Amino acid sequence: MSRVLKQSLIQELLKDETDDNFSINGIWHSLVNSQEYHQAYEFANDQQKQYPQKILIYCCLGINNYQMNKTHDSLNLLKLTLQLDKTNNKTYPKILKSIYLNEINTLIEKTQFNNYYFDLLDDFLELTDYRWGIIENLLSKIVAKHIGFKYPIKIITDYIEKSSYKTNLNKDHLKALYYRSLFYYKIKEKELALLDLQQIEKQQPHNNMVLLFLAKINEEIGNYKKGLLYNKRAYKIGNNSTITQNNLALARSYNFLKKYEKSKLYYEQAKEYDTNHQFKETINVELTQLTELYTLIQKNNQKKQSELRNTNFTQEINQLLEEQKNLELIQDKIKEELQDKKKSIEELNIKFTKTSVKYLELLKKNKTTINSLKKIETNRDPNFDRLKKLSKKKLKSKKHKIKKILKQY
Repeated sequence: MSRVLKQSLIQELLKDETDDNFSINGIWHSLVNSQEYHQAYEFANDQQKQYPQKILIYCCLGINNYQMNKTHDSLNLLKLTLQLDKTNNKTYPKILKSIYLNEINTLIEKTQFNNYYFDLLDDFLELTDYRWGIIENLLSKIVAKHIGFKYPIKIITDYIEKSSYKTNLNKDHLKALYYRSLFYYKIKEKELALLDLQQIEKQQPHNNMVLLFLAKINEEIGNYKKGLLYNKRAYKIGNNSTITQNNLALARSYNFLKKYEKSKLYYEQAKEYDTNHQFKETINVELTQLTELYTLIQKNNQKKQSELRNTNFTQEINQLLEEQKNLELIQDKIKEELQDKKKSIEELNIKFTKTSVKYLELLKKNKTTINSLKKIETNRDPNFDRLKKLSKKKLKSKKHKIKKILKQY
């Protein structure tokens, strides 16, 4: 125990000077002051046997145990002192808190984060009504030791679970969630960090710092559009103290989305608002990288367009050649068909010629036959028609006579 802490604790005890306390305190104080801790302990122990009702003696024994490096016994006796005290004396809890805090700080210095440390911390936080300010102070000491973020996360988680978080999410809890999100982010547990930040956002939808952090993590895990939305919200509610940061965040968002002209615009605005040059180096580096990237992309686009034009020209030539080849094939086919048709026409001409000769022969024969008939007609008997008619009459008369004869029978 440090001399300052020891003296302050003894002074607290000496304030209680009722009844026999003054003589007990005087003897006990002189023994402690002369570093006769064992004798002071024995004296306090004897007094406790004689006056078991005196709470002060338990406190003296507790301090003695602590001075003799019996911290566990010391804390148990001091907790007993609190339990026995019905007067709500503020001295005893103050002494107990001092010893707890001193022991916890000693363990932090030694980086001994074992079960004993967390048991002490739990008791201490309960004794101090889970005050966030005390935890924040402890966290800063632990983080300064550069031993990672496992223990700070555990401390915050215990604080959140054991305090009134479930029924009342107050400002201290929101701070705790923000710290834990930072530690989760440091150990690359980005999804867990997002969960904590989203809880804060529900309670504080206009918290610029939280919105910027949400945007940053979303962009790092590939949710670029979501990141842009958070950054736009932060930009709208930003003020003079955050305007540079808000412009810088939007510049990065548009860069991720490959909207380089907008990105450049917001980088330039961030540069303009950064009057105290807090982000000067960052803006210059990122803007230079963006300009180089944009120039390279433009060159590549021009090259691609040129290649595309060349490719299109080559494709057009190949297409024309292909069409020409197809036309030549069609032309050859037409020639073949014409040759076939020409051959067919020649064959038809031959057939027609043969048919015509036959027709002429038949015509000639018919003509001869007609002439013969005409000749016969010319040379026949002039009485032929008259005789023919007469014979017909006679035949008709004979038929009539026969019919008559038949009727008689």
